[in-house]
Amino acid sequence: MTDLNIDDFCKDSALVLSTLYETFPRRHTLFVEDICGREDTDEFGMHSERHLACLAAMLWLAEEGFLRYEDTIRQEAIDLAVLTGRSFTLLTTPCAEFHPPESASLPPSVRLEHRTHLHRLRYALQQKSSVEIRSAVLQLMTRMLQSHPHGHWQRDLQDDVPGPGTPVPAGSEPGDLSAQGE
Repeated sequence: MTDLNIDDFCKDSALVLSTLYETFPRRHTLFVEDICGREDTDEFGMHSERHLACLAAMLWLAEEGFLRYEDTIRQEAIDLAVLTGRSFTLLTTPCAEFHPPESASLPPSVRLEHRTHLHRLRYALQQKSSVEIRSAVLQLMTRMLQSHPHGHWQRDLQDDVPGPGTPVPAGSEPGDLSAQGE
């Protein structure tokens, strides 16, 4: 049995990334209802669990480096969102495991474009298959993880804080104004 929350997350993620690609490099306001559909608030003005999960997926994508945004608009949208450079590059990279059925008859340049991670996401959304969508999104996230310079998702604190006995490069002392550009 599949976890429906993960299926929803993957579908929301695919739609968010595809939408931001369509407007790249312009910043775009992403409304939750444009991604997961319109749902009415309850008698207290509270959003549904589905609406809140979609908003959480957008914020998670930002936290994990897939997109940047300026602010949230209440619980309705994220404002001025744009793909990160790494995310854009990954979406436009060919996906070795994906061979769309219609691509055999296409010219080589179009065939290459149809084999990208972005096209795989769009193809999976078009097929409306939760299995295909999940597979495409998880493969994209795995590739993003593998492309991280340190081989893992989370920030490596050792890069920011020198350990004991680690030499500090000249000009990088906190009190050194030349290192701070002043």
